[in-house]
Amino acid sequence: DFSFEVAKRLQACEGTLLVVAAVQGVEAQTVANFLLAKEHGLAILPVINKIDLAHAQVERVRTEIRQLLNDPAVVVSEVSAKEGQGIEALLERIIQDVPAPRGEVDKPLAALVFDSMYDPYKGVVVFVRLIDGTLRHGLEVTLLGSRQRFHVQEVGVLTPKPVEVQELVAGEVGYF
Repeated sequence: DFSFEVAKRLQACEGTLLVVAAVQGVEAQTVANFLLAKEHGLAILPVINKIDLAHAQVERVRTEIRQLLNDPAVVVSEVSAKEGQGIEALLERIIQDVPAPRGEVDKPLAALVFDSMYDPYKGVVVFVRLIDGTLRHGLEVTLLGSRQRFHVQEVGVLTPKPVEVQELVAGEVGYF
C-alpha cells in the first residue's frame, strides 16, 4: 500500500516537499500525503512543478494548494525540475524552513529502521534514521523487533546513488 510506504518514510524526516504538478493540480494522493505529513508534525513546503509546460496553470494550482493547507499566505515555490528553474531557491528554502534533525551523538545507538531490501551481492540492506549515537563499520547491532544481531559491513548514504561513508551520526539518514 503506497500510503503505508509514505507514512514509514515520513517518520525519518523533519520536513517534506508537497509537490503538485502545474498541469494537474491537487489530486486525492496530494491530499492523502499532506494529511500524513501534517499528522507527523512535519514542516510542509508546497511546490508547484512543471511550470515550464505551455498548459501549466500555476495560479489555479497555487489557489488549490493554499485551500488545502488552509493558509492563504503560504509561500508556494515554483519549479521546473526538467529545466532546473527555481531549484536553487527551493534548496535555500529547505535549508531555512526545515528544522535541523535532533539527536545526540554521545548517547547509545538508537535508530529507526524504515525500510530494507535484499541485494544479491551485499545481503540485507537496512535503511535507517539515526535518532542517537553513531553507526560505523564493524559495530554489532541488535534489531529490537526480531532480537537478531548483525555486524555492520558497510555504512552509507544515498546521493541518490549509494555512497559508502565512515559513519552515520544522530540525525542522519542512510543505510547499513
